[in-house]
Formats: sequence, C-alpha cells, structure tokens
Amino acid sequence: RLLRRQRQMCIRDRDRWVLKIPVISGIVDYAILERFCRILSAMIKAGVPLPEGLKTTTDATSNVVYKERLEIARAQMLEGRGFSGPLIETELFPGAAKQMFKVGEATGTLDEQLEVASIYFDRELESRIKRFTTMFEPLMIVVVGLIVGFVAVALVSAMYGVLNGTKADI
Repeated sequence: RLLRRQRQMCIRDRDRWVLKIPVISGIVDYAILERFCRILSAMIKAGVPLPEGLKTTTDATSNVVYKERLEIARAQMLEGRGFSGPLIETELFPGAAKQMFKVGEATGTLDEQLEVASIYFDRELESRIKRFTTMFEPLMIVVVGLIVGFVAVALVSAMYGVLNGTKADI
C-alpha cells in the first residue's frame, strides 16, 4: 500500500515536471487537450450523458495533473455549476477553447464545438512538433559530424599505428 502511494507520488511529480519543461510542455498540453476534446465530442455524439462522458474522458487522460483537475471540474459540474465554468477554472485550456466551450454550452452544440477544438489542438500539436524537430536538426547534424570525425580520427590513428609497427619491424 505504501509502495503504491510512493509510486503515485513519483508519477505526479514526473507529470508536474514534464509540464514545466518549456518546449515539451506545449506538446504534451496540446496532445492531452486534443485527445480530451476528441473523445468527449465522440461520446456526446453517441448519446453518452455528459457526466459519464467526462468521467471516461478524464480516465483516458495519461497525465495525473490533468486527471486531478478534470475530476475536480467534473465534481463541480455534478454540483450544478455547468460545463464550461468548471473547465475554465482548471486553467488547462487556452482562451480559444474556453470560448468554444461557453458557446457550445449556451447553444447546445457542445459536441460540435469540442470537435472544432480538437481540430484546433491537432493543428497546433502538429505545428509544435514540427518546430520541436526543426529546432534539433542543427544539433543532430553537429552530433553526427562529431561521431563521423571521431571514427575517422580513430581509423587514421589505427592505420598510423599499424604503419609505424611495420616500419619498426623492417
């Protein structure tokens, strides 16, 4: 029991730490939010009641920080505080998504607004991943160059060693 609790604390700390890394946190945020909006939209379209859909969607979230905040939002929603208000208070969603949630709740088109939000998050995620990989291309070129240079120097050194060894024998 104690071991399980320690493991959960480590996972929580790791998830908090990941959300603080400048470049990676944006990628993780948008990946989680895209998945959240897509799953919840599909569940609402399928006729699943919103509290059950939100519970299932929260359980599908891989980050403990997001999971805890979404569970709090779900509890507040069950207390009658609506859908968008508690989600906005979690401070997990960017401004555009908050507005989409408000509009969807007010107009009864929550499933459509969640789908639009998931498309938005998906595009942002692709953009951030592209920037992330582009940022590391020059670094990878330098690293590969260093490795090739090291191998070349090692081969040349070995050849000189063999050549000097054969000259000493003659």
